Amino acid sequence: MFISKIMMQNFKSFKKGEVVLRPGFNAIVGPNGSGKSNLVDMVLFAFGESRFKSMRVKKIRDLIFEDAGVAEVSLVLSDGIKERTIKRALRKDGKIKYFVDGKRVKKYALEEFLSHNNLSSNHVIKQGEVQRIVEMNPKDRRGLIDFIAGVSEYEEKKREALSELDKVHSKVSEEKAVIAEKQGYLAELEKDKANAQKFVEFDSRLKKTKATILHLELSDLQDEFASLVNASLDLDNKIRALSGEIRSFEEQIAEKQRKKDEINKQIIEKSAGKEGEIQRQIDFLQKEMDDSKLLIGKNQGLLKEKGASLLEASTEKRKAEDSLSSAKKQALELDEECAAIQKILLEKQAEYDALMSKTTAFSEQFRTARAKMSSLEQELLQVKDSLNQLQSDVSIAEEKRRLKQDELERLQTGRFEDYSPQKGMLEEHLQQLTLEVQRVDALLKALVDEERQAFEKMGLIDEDVLRAREKISIADARLKTAGSSRSIDVVEKLRSEIKGVYGTLQQLIDYDPAFSLPVSVSMGQRLHYAVVDSVRTAGKAIELLKKNNWGRLSFIPLDKIHDYDISPEEFKLKKSEGAIDFLVKLLRYDAKYAKAVHFVCSNTLVMEDFVTAEELVGRVRMVTLDGELVEQSGLVSGGRAREEINPFVEAKELQKWEEKMETLLSTKDGISKKLSFTRGELGELRRKKAEAEVAKTKTELELRHILDEDRALGEKQKNVSKAAAQLKQEMKELQSVVDKKSGERNELVRRISGLNSQYLTAKELVDTEKEEQFGNLVREKEKKISDLRVQAADYSSQASAKKTEVSSLEKQFSFLEKRERELESEERSLREEIQTADERISKHTVVMREKVEEQKKMSSAMRDLYEQREDAEKGIAKFADSKGRMQAELELQIQPRQQDVGYKRAGVEARLTELKAQYSAFEGVEILQGEKNELIVQSKELEAEIISLGPINMRAIDMFEEKTREFLQHRDRLTQLENERKAVLILIEEIEGRKKATFMQSFDRVNDNYQKLFKHIFDGEGSLLLENQEDPFEGGLTMQVRLENKEVKYLELMSGGEKSLLALIFIFGMQGVNKSSVYVLDEADAALDDENSRKLAELLKAMSKETQFVVVTHNETVYRQADTLVGVAMAGREGSKLVEVKLSQPIAAK
Repeated sequence: MFISKIMMQNFKSFKKGEVVLRPGFNAIVGPNGSGKSNLVDMVLFAFGESRFKSMRVKKIRDLIFEDAGVAEVSLVLSDGIKERTIKRALRKDGKIKYFVDGKRVKKYALEEFLSHNNLSSNHVIKQGEVQRIVEMNPKDRRGLIDFIAGVSEYEEKKREALSELDKVHSKVSEEKAVIAEKQGYLAELEKDKANAQKFVEFDSRLKKTKATILHLELSDLQDEFASLVNASLDLDNKIRALSGEIRSFEEQIAEKQRKKDEINKQIIEKSAGKEGEIQRQIDFLQKEMDDSKLLIGKNQGLLKEKGASLLEASTEKRKAEDSLSSAKKQALELDEECAAIQKILLEKQAEYDALMSKTTAFSEQFRTARAKMSSLEQELLQVKDSLNQLQSDVSIAEEKRRLKQDELERLQTGRFEDYSPQKGMLEEHLQQLTLEVQRVDALLKALVDEERQAFEKMGLIDEDVLRAREKISIADARLKTAGSSRSIDVVEKLRSEIKGVYGTLQQLIDYDPAFSLPVSVSMGQRLHYAVVDSVRTAGKAIELLKKNNWGRLSFIPLDKIHDYDISPEEFKLKKSEGAIDFLVKLLRYDAKYAKAVHFVCSNTLVMEDFVTAEELVGRVRMVTLDGELVEQSGLVSGGRAREEINPFVEAKELQKWEEKMETLLSTKDGISKKLSFTRGELGELRRKKAEAEVAKTKTELELRHILDEDRALGEKQKNVSKAAAQLKQEMKELQSVVDKKSGERNELVRRISGLNSQYLTAKELVDTEKEEQFGNLVREKEKKISDLRVQAADYSSQASAKKTEVSSLEKQFSFLEKRERELESEERSLREEIQTADERISKHTVVMREKVEEQKKMSSAMRDLYEQREDAEKGIAKFADSKGRMQAELELQIQPRQQDVGYKRAGVEARLTELKAQYSAFEGVEILQGEKNELIVQSKELEAEIISLGPINMRAIDMFEEKTREFLQHRDRLTQLENERKAVLILIEEIEGRKKATFMQSFDRVNDNYQKLFKHIFDGEGSLLLENQEDPFEGGLTMQVRLENKEVKYLELMSGGEKSLLALIFIFGMQGVNKSSVYVLDEADAALDDENSRKLAELLKAMSKETQFVVVTHNETVYRQADTLVGVAMAGREGSKLVEVKLSQPIAAK
């Protein structure tokens, strides 16, 4: 399809006209300035060209002829059979209309029509186009083939891919920043979590260890306490039995004395006169003397015992006093020594572990021997414990046998006791103690609840502490990321030089970090504007900037700047859906800088999202929380945006969270103190509960003993002889147990000896190899560690025992002091009684001799009565002797033993109360297996481990898991983004590959066309040459020519005419890729000489057989080859006119 007719009205220099064209070569000729090229502009205009520069005008009005209202251009297109008409009309107000075949259409419809017929403004070679190609650099010249190949489509795809890559890269950077922030915090949190887990483990083990130690001690003490209570009760029984026997002897003595008194009465009755009186005097004197001797004998025995007791009591008191003072001092020293040894032990153990970790060269024999040593050590400890247990069993069995013996003796006396009053009293006391335990237990539960609530508060505070630490970590990381900007640095320099410079706006405002993105987006570079007090100060600052070459800055002078006042109508928009508040209201700043802040923020309204912001477009300036910015004019900016971190806001945020951290820690400290006080109260209540429980246990034991005794006595009363036989059998069995246990004890002693021998043999092997490896160093270290462990356990045990001893010694000293005073008083009374009795006996002895001599002189009639009386007196003496022995046993053996047992029981009871109070804190804790000394060492080690952990935050365990999940989510997101980035890079690589393939395909076609056209007018070869064959887009394009019998020449080295002709061939070659039926050339031959003009004319003539050429030219050589000539001339105010042209006449240049 070709242009058969051009019709114009009021277009540029043409008022009206019509140009008829034919297929083939059409030439438009005429003088310069006649309007020839306006015909080319008509074609461009009709084809829909909208660029003024392409049509050589500056504004729309330049396209309309003088004062006309409308310019119109119509092209009649024909394919030789059918004609189609396109038309474009332009009004001076800029309105444009398009028509196809008389029907008005949209521009895109016209473009589709032209495209369908392969017509385009790209087939119009405008003025200077050829010269432009000649003068192009090689890369720009290659860009023309890029255009033909449609590389721009790939470039657009690449730009989209690069844009996507930039977005992905931005996201990757953000994720990396987030991961870096969280990684630092997570590392700290992991340490807290590890410490918390260690604490849980150590604390659990410590509780189990302490509970086991207390359990072992409590078990031993309970057995000892029960034994002492039973012993005390047995001694009470013995005292009651002996007291009964003494009473029995006293009754028998009284009976004998009664008989004696009857005999004396008979003697008196039968006596008469002086003989009777003498006898009565003798009897009185004898009785007085007997009583005095009895008293002296008794008192001397008692005096001797009292003296010994007093001496013993005084000695014991002094010893107790010295022991008490020494024990207090030793307890303190033992505590200090134990702590010092523990510290040394930890250091030595660390040295030993470090030494042993340096080698793995020990032999199997060494490891076997070492394992055997460990096994033997355990076995030795077990055997020693068994030996101790056996010795204890032997003692218990012997004591039981003795008690059975005593019980047998009591049975044989035939006297029994009534336990009913004691039983009733004990039952009542037991009930009271049970109620007391329940009362204290209720108080304990209340305090335990209070302690639990305190722990819960501590947990919440720990969680807040971790969250604050996370905020501090993030703020610190953001602060480091923000660094310092150039503008801030410059403003700081200005502040130091000039008074009145306040700082950048960024420095002077503060806001919630949640608004960081909308603040940085809406305020942009204005955040870096410097606020000054006046324009004068701004001028001084600018001079200083110039002088020191510090760059440029914008200033906000407070004395001249006009701030923005939000109007009432705008203020109402704050209540709109999605509106948060005006930006200026969300900032914090000194009122001094209000004008500057109002100026920068203007009427910016912060919205939740873009959807809600759409409703308010044009009414106010808006920014969303996601960073979309909507100007009041309607301009919208959006996409991926990164907030600008304000270091000053972040510094304040960091300070805020650090202050909150201090507050939290202070609150935690307060709760800890309260918790400590609560624990103190708990300890006191547990102690009271333990005292009540111990008293209850003691009462239960006493009641059980009384009940057992009552039952036993009941059985014994039924069958005394059977009970006696049973007791004898039990005593025999106990003796057998004693003999058997003694044998076992001897066997264990021999076994210990054998184990010691084996242990020394194994130790010798271990020590020998260690000596070979390390010399004596390991042996010395092991010995030192072993000694230290023994010392530590020993000191710890000694310290605990010493504290109990101090308490016992205090009670003992008080008791002995009182006892000494009582004994001294009793001794004085006894001596006074002995002295009085001695004096009485001496006096009565003299008188008695006189009376006996006198009686001998009298009658012997009453001799039989005298002999009976003498027998009675002997009986009295015998019973008095037995009573004295029993009295001595009671007072010298049984009662002191009872006092000793009572003293020991009091000490054990105090210790038992203390242990029960401690053990109650470990209720429900698992009891371990192990030796007490080893467990004590373990507890010390665990306590040291817990102390070394420092402050513990138990919430770190759960918080670490939560933050780890967040961290992994971000890391997965980063991996996903990295994969996206790789996919985009692969896509870019694919686009580059397809782009290159498409380019090379188009280049080959253009080059082929170029070579064919070159051969049309030259003898030789011409082709296009890429500077970079491997990567054509990194190089340019040139043309090479090799004429017959000549060297190869390149475009850059040819003459001007040759360059222009080759450029035209290049243009035709490019247009041949997508051939059109119409080509328009506007003075494309301007730079050609005659020879090259001839060649061009021949080429156009040849090409016009298949294509219509419309050529504007001054070159006669060219237009003489044309099939049709169109003449154009200027007719003054009438504008350009079409004129007839004769080929025999040249066209005037003017």
